[in-house]
Amino acid sequence: MLVTQTDWEETHPRRGVREVPSWKAWRFLAWTGETSSFLVIPSRNLRTRPDLPEGWLVGGPEALVEAAAELEPGTFTVYVLDPADDDDAAQLCQVTGLWRMDDPATGSSCFWYATDAGGLMPCTRPAPASGGRLELVSELVFGTRGDRCS
Repeated sequence: MLVTQTDWEETHPRRGVREVPSWKAWRFLAWTGETSSFLVIPSRNLRTRPDLPEGWLVGGPEALVEAAAELEPGTFTVYVLDPADDDDAAQLCQVTGLWRMDDPATGSSCFWYATDAGGLMPCTRPAPASGGRLELVSELVFGTRGDRCS
C-alpha cells in the first residue's frame, strides 16, 4: 500500500509537476509490505507524450493491471521491490508476469508475480493459504531486458 503525508508535498516551485495539472509532486512516498508495490517505466519513445510521467509507482496488483491497460503491450517495463527473506536489503527485480489464483471454495482471488530470477511470489504478505488445489490464471506477461535480479 502506498501512503503519503500532507507535509511531504513538494514545496519547491521548480520541482513541482507543472505539465499535467492533475498531478501533485511529492518529496517522499512510503509503502507498507501489506501488498506489493510496482514501478512501471514506459519506453523512451512514449515519454515524449506530455500526459505521461517518467514512470508510475503503483500499489498492488489491481493497480498494476489498470496501469498496464493504459499502455501498449511491450512498451513498458515493470519492477517490484522484492522483500528480502533475511537481513539483506530488498532488491528491485524485473517482473515478467502477473498471475491470479482463484479459490472456488471461498470465491476469493489473490495475485502472484514472477520475476526474471524465476519462481512466483505472492503479492500479499503473508501468502494466502488454501487446503485445495488452486490454478494460476495469467493476467499479464511482460518482456524482459535481460537484467537479471540476483
